[in-house]
Amino acid sequence: MNTRVTPAQTERSFEERLRIAEEDVRSAVRRPLTQAQFDALVSLAYNAGAGNARPMFNEINALGPERAAERLLTTAITARQQDARGHVTHLESRGLRNRRRHEYNIYQGRVNPWPPRY
Repeated sequence: MNTRVTPAQTERSFEERLRIAEEDVRSAVRRPLTQAQFDALVSLAYNAGAGNARPMFNEINALGPERAAERLLTTAITARQQDARGHVTHLESRGLRNRRRHEYNIYQGRVNPWPPRY
């Protein structure tokens, strides 16, 4: 059975997932953020999921946004792999590391969030 997704459905799905990521950041982070910091954290929550972004949010709440910035470089950079026998390993992903580096640069106000350059 082929299910086709229209561009309008894709756009609505993106907007809903983005709204959820924004709300995740707003509800989890209790410290004031710059727009750049907020944008980077929304990207993190959108791409890695709120659960995987939680250590970063907790660090910001504990230390403040400036002191927690380095944590972004090491948050959610591994990819889960499962072999044929069911053994699970977590390997560092170059693509995820590049994405976190881009989000870190957004967070620091060094680059605009769009277009992403990994």
